[in-house]
Amino acid sequence: MTNLTRTRRVVFRHADGNLYRLAKNGGSKNPGYMFRPKNENRYGGQVIRTEDPLEVIEATLKEGMSVRCKPIPNGTVRFLPFAPGSLQEYEVGSEIAEALGIPETGSVEEGKVG
Repeated sequence: MTNLTRTRRVVFRHADGNLYRLAKNGGSKNPGYMFRPKNENRYGGQVIRTEDPLEVIEATLKEGMSVRCKPIPNGTVRFLPFAPGSLQEYEVGSEIAEALGIPETGSVEEGKVG
């Protein structure tokens, strides 16, 4: 586990080399994490909200859904998929990998996770 994962638990690497982390919505009306079903319209499309980060990670890595994430150390929050040309690599903490039955690191090139 790298220092990034030790403090953030989940880190994604984009095709452009930038690192991203899960972004939690801070609003009281819609708290928690958000992700979008595959091929959902980014303007007015369905958004799934959850307080469970494991649900978000699993939906992103195993089902290819777009996750609401933020560049490290700071930047604009965006919905990005785990797919070629976007989020291409991931690293998760050992407890997350164990809970989801996935390797601690992986990439799009290795195929569907889990």
